[in-house]
Amino acid sequence: MGGRPVRKEPGLYRQGQHLPRHVPGINAVFSPTQAEIAYAQEVLAAIDEAKEAGPRRHFPPRKMIDAPIVTRARQTLASAQILGLIGVKLMETKLLPSLSAAMKAAGLRDGMTISFHHHLRNGDYILNLVLEEAARMGVRDLTVNASSLFDIHMPIVGHIRNGVVTRLLTDYVSGGIGRHISQGVLSTPVEFRPTAPGPQTSPPAVPH
Repeated sequence: MGGRPVRKEPGLYRQGQHLPRHVPGINAVFSPTQAEIAYAQEVLAAIDEAKEAGPRRHFPPRKMIDAPIVTRARQTLASAQILGLIGVKLMETKLLPSLSAAMKAAGLRDGMTISFHHHLRNGDYILNLVLEEAARMGVRDLTVNASSLFDIHMPIVGHIRNGVVTRLLTDYVSGGIGRHISQGVLSTPVEFRPTAPGPQTSPPAVPH
């Protein structure tokens, strides 16, 4: 933070920090106030009332509720719940207790397409965790639509062998995974799709 005061400004709702000693101060600044929490609850209560009573364009004190206000209200209550300031019903924040619960709630089943983006590149372990859980759930015949596959994703080879993954759509495959594919571990050709906009030789994949 370099000695500069931390302020919550319009449009700025959180701040990253790599020094743990600064976290309490940042939390204190960005935590929702009781007034903000009460207002957010009032907004969502008005929305629920409108759904039951029919179209409603205003609510006291003469403020129009539009989509950004509703979104911000939900974000406020989600932050308050994470920080332990209030108790919010699980489905109001879409938070689930585990990756397995999230995958089951999403309705993952045989033959579906699951997509990943390589934000962390060779430090990404999310794809591995998802496929491991899919295998544990007994799901098979998945198409993996990943923007890139790196050596850290080598466990995908085992999931190809056991039938969990049967098709790959990607823009890049590392040498380690590529060697296994070249040796015939995958029964269908890899489909390479550019992640950047540009001419395409095949129609874009449509994930489920």
